[in-house]
Amino acid sequence: MRLFIAISLPLFLIDYLRELQKHMSSSFQKTTHLHVTLKFLGEVTPENTNLVIERLSTIHFKSFDLTLHDIGVFPSAKYPRIIWVGVKPAEPILHLQQLIESRLSDLFESEQHFHPHITVARTKEKTFAHSIKPHSFTVSGFDLIQSGPQPGKYTVLQRFPSKDL
Repeated sequence: MRLFIAISLPLFLIDYLRELQKHMSSSFQKTTHLHVTLKFLGEVTPENTNLVIERLSTIHFKSFDLTLHDIGVFPSAKYPRIIWVGVKPAEPILHLQQLIESRLSDLFESEQHFHPHITVARTKEKTFAHSIKPHSFTVSGFDLIQSGPQPGKYTVLQRFPSKDL
């Protein structure tokens, strides 16, 4: 199974980002499943999937708010491939991502350059002009997601809610 761990977005935010995508060039390949990836796991056996679920279930974190912050490209403005929308503040999401990394460190490679973002499109064009309104949302959990063999096909295998005390 091809798996990743992500923060799913609320419907109002997905609607807003879909509107943003509508105003992008038709040559851009728009992303269908909008989320904030916390860790890409890749191909995982059923046995290791159960172990991943068990370990992720031990993560305790308080819910936190994020706000859409900016829009940018990877890897660089000179050679854009991915158009992303950033989120802030960085501290709570970085903390959650580090908790996930520590629980899975002996099973998967560590993420060296985590940059919290939502991928909205893929492109080879060098120019685009868009701005982001600072919509906020509450992160009250994260998901273990399976990406299917067909592009755009995703299944949430397990939700891990925050544990506010």
